Amino acid sequence: MCTCNADCAVAAELRYLVQVLPTFTISNSNILELSIRRELQNSTWTCPSCAIKPPRGDNSNTPVQFPQSDKITLRSKLREARASASSANSPCNQCVTQDELISNIRNEIREAMRDDLTDIINTCLKGQLKQLREEINDVKDSISFTNAMFEEFKSDVISAKSTMHQVQKENEDLRATTSILLQRIHQLEQLSRISNLEIQCVPETKGENAVSYVTQLGHIIKCEIRETDISYCSRTAKANPQSTRPRSILVNFQSSRTRDSYLAAASK
Repeated sequence: MCTCNADCAVAAELRYLVQVLPTFTISNSNILELSIRRELQNSTWTCPSCAIKPPRGDNSNTPVQFPQSDKITLRSKLREARASASSANSPCNQCVTQDELISNIRNEIREAMRDDLTDIINTCLKGQLKQLREEINDVKDSISFTNAMFEEFKSDVISAKSTMHQVQKENEDLRATTSILLQRIHQLEQLSRISNLEIQCVPETKGENAVSYVTQLGHIIKCEIRETDISYCSRTAKANPQSTRPRSILVNFQSSRTRDSYLAAASK
């Protein structure tokens, strides 16, 4: 097969682009080279300059054959025929070898693929980087918002802790004050009961007069009590309603001295 640097390269590249290129990727460079070699070996195409048959030489120098001469040698004609045949079969000066053609095509394909891949990668990276930049900005905004909320929450927690400590201190003060007040109330209740006297097991009748019971009991124990010495006198409620024991009589005297005299007379 004869190939030229211009026409043969164009034809081989067209055949490669149409038949071989769609089935290969960038990583299949060795397989691609073998396929190109196979395509070039199977191709019967020749360049136009090689396809033209060389013109025959001028026959002006051809010796005249004489029929009467039988011993004329034909070596010169054989040499010329062989030279013309070899010149017809020899490639033109512009032809290149298959290896050079394959190398040129491979370099061209690599350059084209490199440019296309560079554009594709740049386009993809630009889109991805733009999306990534937007996502990073969203994350920054979210982090800023979260940080602001955290600072606000932190200040609220500090304020709540301060308020809680203050409330705890006030609570402790109130507890101490309450304890003191309870003691004072207990003392006041004891002082208010200092003139009280409880009389138990006195039979209970309808329409009774509890004051008369107290005065009559004082007459019996030899402790004269007037009604004016009694400030309050009444029966108390039962703790157990089912109990048959009579209700106690609660007497409040005008003074604790009268109460002590009455109690002392009853204890004799």
